[in-house]
Amino acid sequence: MVTNYAEIVINAPSGILFMLEKGRKKELASIYKLFTRVKYNILHIAHLYQKYLVKVGESLIQDTMLTLNPIELIKKVNIKIKI
Repeated sequence: MVTNYAEIVINAPSGILFMLEKGRKKELASIYKLFTRVKYNILHIAHLYQKYLVKVGESLIQDTMLTLNPIELIKKVNIKIKI
């Protein structure tokens, strides 16, 4: 049953990426616990985590003011990636 609805839940507008962007740690933990039963689901979640981290990293690197100030860049990374 979990497998049948996993992709729908993971990819929903309020799914994994939404939860990562909004810092919804409890909800992410619940989904992780539920979906660890099926290897494919965890791989899909890991792919979305990677996608999120790349998106955050790219947005920080493209901010030219941050690239000129490495200390501020590190502070922003710590704030943006709060998982």
